[in-house]
Amino acid sequence: MTTFIQLRSLSRLCSVSLIVALLWGLCPRVFAAPRPLRPGPVNGQNYVFRDNNLNGIYDAGDTGIGGVKVYLYREPDGLLLETATTASGTGLFSFTTVGQTGVAYSFRIKAADAPANLKLIAANQAGDDVNDSDAALRGSTAVIDAQYTASGFSGNYSFGYSDGDSDMVLTALSDSYSVVRGGQATFTLSVSNVGGSTATGVVVRDTLALGMSLVSASPTATTATLASGQVQLTWNLGNVTAGASSTYTMRVQADADGVLTNVAGVSTSSSDATPRNNLARASFTVPMKICPGESYVANLTPDETNVAWFRNGVQVATGNSYTITSSGSYNYTATSANTDCQPGGCLPLIMYDGGVPNLSITPAATSICAGTSTVLTADNCTDGSILWNTGSSASSITIAPPVGNNVYSFTCTPNSASACPASTSATVTVNPSVTATMTSATICDGTSATLIASGGASYLFSNGTSNTTGILAVSPRATTIYSVTVTSGDGCSAITSGTVTVNPAVTATMT
Repeated sequence: MTTFIQLRSLSRLCSVSLIVALLWGLCPRVFAAPRPLRPGPVNGQNYVFRDNNLNGIYDAGDTGIGGVKVYLYREPDGLLLETATTASGTGLFSFTTVGQTGVAYSFRIKAADAPANLKLIAANQAGDDVNDSDAALRGSTAVIDAQYTASGFSGNYSFGYSDGDSDMVLTALSDSYSVVRGGQATFTLSVSNVGGSTATGVVVRDTLALGMSLVSASPTATTATLASGQVQLTWNLGNVTAGASSTYTMRVQADADGVLTNVAGVSTSSSDATPRNNLARASFTVPMKICPGESYVANLTPDETNVAWFRNGVQVATGNSYTITSSGSYNYTATSANTDCQPGGCLPLIMYDGGVPNLSITPAATSICAGTSTVLTADNCTDGSILWNTGSSASSITIAPPVGNNVYSFTCTPNSASACPASTSATVTVNPSVTATMTSATICDGTSATLIASGGASYLFSNGTSNTTGILAVSPRATTIYSVTVTSGDGCSAITSGTVTVNPAVTATMT
């Protein structure tokens, strides 16, 4: 027995006749053949078309789209067949397939196979069920549901597309990997519309990192200083047609250490197909000085996961925080999908050892006696500021400290950004003063006297006698003052004196 079933096939743009041969023991096989191709839409055929006049239907002003893959699915079994639309501007498609009454089918165009830079138009527009589009998006796949009945696939099936949304793409590039502090680098922004329609009201904004200062921009941009202190540049591009592109450059100066990042964004008042590519950033690294005893804590946001830190290419730590205490090239990797630092994709933080001046203090004397003073001079702080612990900022200071060991220090703060502050100290010992005493005597002319000096470790008398006993024997013929310099074991000295009074000798007579 042979049965003829009229089928309006899977996409309305193709009218097919099915010949079903029902044979004993075999499943019914259905053969579909398209009608001869004709320009423009034909009732009962299936098309993928471009709605050029945006009226929601396939009419004489529109064109079929060739070479588009269309898939036939049977629920719940999955994919049955695939075909491609015909070329030459017709966009017609058809299938040869097995049909089962009461089973749900669908025709699909996957996102990867959809016409480039076009978007699916709304289904069932303009009250024209013959020539309108029948597809709706499920996720990113265009789907038309079709029910197979005893009379075949009822209805006309079409996929309608129109010019896609604009799609602004922004990229940023730095011409320098590493810049010394005070050096300059150039950022280049490239702006393109890779979408299917003109983007309107396009604005590009670029925000410089704190630590960057603007030198110049081309073309000239409008600049503003944000509340954060950052400089923002703005270019108003107006309308950007599909396929158009332009570039913008900025010359900046590095005024701070670390990784300095320039963040740019493009916006449009029209729809943007993939806004995730509207942001771009570019960076350069400015080597950072690290001084003895200093540390630098690098922190990452919690959304960065599986973080590994590296120093000079060798892993040194994990986790979202790392304390740097020595020089080297540091970077990190993270496996989170949104990180900017996938392996090999992050600029390093370069730490270098700052220069440390070789300081010293030159004292006029390291040991002095109570009541005296000495001068201290700061050495080797030739390009920087000096601050003594006494509060003085002079290169030399005069001190008169109390008895005991007295520590004096100064800090040198270099003017060079690559040098580190340093300090040094010196001890000045102040010894107790000497209390010198010396006895006096009265003698008769022609006799001798013994003077005794005390209070020290050594004694030098005015008559040239020197000893450690402090005893001086003299036989002056007239009253004489003797002085003595008494010196302690610490080297401190004092002078005192004693007097030998000589009385005339007695001339005794007796008769």
